[in-house]
Amino acid sequence: MSIGLDGNQLPPEEAKRPQDRRYWWWIITLLVAVPSVLALVVVLLNMYRSQQALTWDKLNAAKDLWNQAGIKNYDITVKTSGHTHGLYRVQVRDDRVTKAAFNDLPMAELIKGYPWTVPGLFEVLHQDLEWDDRPNSPGSHTEVQFDPADGHLVRYFRTHPGLRVTIEVELEKK
Repeated sequence: MSIGLDGNQLPPEEAKRPQDRRYWWWIITLLVAVPSVLALVVVLLNMYRSQQALTWDKLNAAKDLWNQAGIKNYDITVKTSGHTHGLYRVQVRDDRVTKAAFNDLPMAELIKGYPWTVPGLFEVLHQDLEWDDRPNSPGSHTEVQFDPADGHLVRYFRTHPGLRVTIEVELEKK
């Protein structure tokens, strides 16, 4: 039983009004807070993606870092998924492909392993940027991550109308 300010008993519908007002306050708060938080998340994700976006400056800096590191002997494993998927393993000695395999099957021609070397992957990224710079190029987005120590590609993600490609690279220096 609820008592009003004048000491009289309140009718049931008046006794419930303060509770009803609290529910409305929570509903309005949620209607404002949830979209605000979602908008903030979208802004932060877009900022992160723009920092990961492939640019000419990032590509050139990675190439310079790779050249300065002077790594001539390495084994590289490149895992691709999306439009083309598979596992490439390439052995490089003295800057030359000495072994190459796709999905653990040796490649008949070693030259086919070149695109999966560090310089070969740089050429792929270069072609992507040239393609994206064309005036009528369909919208695409490329995100990359380079190794901060030697500049080799670590991660690549590209969306293009109708396709999506992800590349993950592991490099073992010899």
